[in-house]
Amino acid sequence: MKTKVLPIGESDFVKIRKRNYLYIDKTQHIHRIMGGSTPNFLSRPRRFGKSLLVSTMEQIFFGNKELFKDLWIYDKIDWQTRPVIRLSMTEIDYKNQDLETALSRYLDKLAAKHEVALKNKTSKEKFSELIELLSTEQNVAILIDEYDKPIIDFIEDFKKAEANRDTLRNFYGALKDGVVDAHVHFLFITGISKFSKTSIFSELNNPTDLTIDPLALDLCGITQEELQKNFAPYIEEVASNLGLQEKTLLKELKRWYNGYSWDGNTFVYNPFSLLNFFRKGEFGNFWFASGTPTLLLKVIKKQRIDVEKVATAKWSSRSFDKFSLRNLDLKHLLFQTGYLTIKKKTLNRGRPTYTLGYPNQEVEESFTQNLIELKSHLPDSTVDESLILIEEALKENDMEAFIEQLKILFSDIAYQLHPKINKKEPTAEDEAKLFKAWEGYFHSIIYLVVKFLGIHIDVEMSKHQGRIDAKIEVEDYLYIMEFKLDASVEKAIDQIKTQQYAEAFKNTSKQIVLVGIGFSSKEYNVKDWEVEILK
Repeated sequence: MKTKVLPIGESDFVKIRKRNYLYIDKTQHIHRIMGGSTPNFLSRPRRFGKSLLVSTMEQIFFGNKELFKDLWIYDKIDWQTRPVIRLSMTEIDYKNQDLETALSRYLDKLAAKHEVALKNKTSKEKFSELIELLSTEQNVAILIDEYDKPIIDFIEDFKKAEANRDTLRNFYGALKDGVVDAHVHFLFITGISKFSKTSIFSELNNPTDLTIDPLALDLCGITQEELQKNFAPYIEEVASNLGLQEKTLLKELKRWYNGYSWDGNTFVYNPFSLLNFFRKGEFGNFWFASGTPTLLLKVIKKQRIDVEKVATAKWSSRSFDKFSLRNLDLKHLLFQTGYLTIKKKTLNRGRPTYTLGYPNQEVEESFTQNLIELKSHLPDSTVDESLILIEEALKENDMEAFIEQLKILFSDIAYQLHPKINKKEPTAEDEAKLFKAWEGYFHSIIYLVVKFLGIHIDVEMSKHQGRIDAKIEVEDYLYIMEFKLDASVEKAIDQIKTQQYAEAFKNTSKQIVLVGIGFSSKEYNVKDWEVEILK
């Protein structure tokens, strides 16, 4: 029997506890962090529980012990009241006025709430003054939530984002070491992005970065153990409604919503997606749909990025400290916003190397569909229908239907998206680059489509006599595909045979189908195709 209300969209710890909402007890983790060094910084994607974490810390510093009854921390600390300055950038109206004015007015309201008046004029001076006024008897706790929101919200408007960054750098300059040492008991900062220290917190010396620190690996997000302990009644009910065994449901939940990691070993569920799943009682796109990554798609289009390689990027530990407004790097953007996560960590002579990947089914499927829509320039309803028909065609070995849907996906590609040479007299090297761009353009859409459908696909497979453009496997068929640009499809089939691409799969029980597809860089589409059954 369910006894707790699901706190969807609720990040106020007081409301959650007083209204008997479900709360995943993270107080032991919080206690470890609050008992350590200061200042602390934590980067996590949107809707991952950062605001609830800050709200919980605030109530601990307020000494509201009774709110924590039945939680781990209840009888573990000496409860006392301490002054708290909680800054939430989501509460500042910087979109209808300049950021400096918005910060100044926000601090006046905070001061009034604490029953003090500020005499200074600038936001930085007011922040310093407020810290000193509230720490006369004991040092203050400062909690800053979504420190970077005024930058992230304008990241597509470079001038505005850079201006807001400069304003924030000046504002956070109030947190210089002398002030922190003299007046601050604990300082905790959260955000999505991780700008370099000199970009924002130039005055703050050596903050502890918890982003990939063992102390914070499951501080936000929900572990498998927490899921099964806290959601047992919901799991039982939804499994029954869907006609699934609980074991099967748990397996699907993990595939859809688990997979976020900051060390490649500890994995957590996306809280927002998990809560919405149990509310609706069916699998769906929840977290991804709550914030379409238009900026990411624009960067991909502008930089003509090979998304298949980005999705399996490798990083050194130095890479986590890089985030630049002037030179946006897609890998960093994808990682910090939650579209990529750490899937594996390996040590080479003691130095860690991280392999990135999509966290789960929800993110991979949704992001891939957005990429297909971006590359094909078609509305989502048309793409949806084509994807369904392509899946059916592959499963039934209906190549005519498969090719027909490919033509639809390529039919409305906007002219400005076409690879082109912007020269009157292109060199042979220019022509070669254009040819490669066109070839990659067609290949990438086929890869994305098949990958989205959850069908196994390998691209550019190296064999002893050549390289297979694509190998696609469904239950009954194995397709070996060769793509040709501005060349006959007969050459494609001949190449598969001559290079003996099928030899490596001769022991398969599946029927092997050889497929040659010819693309035209002038027609921007499939020109012709040929199929041959090998076995």
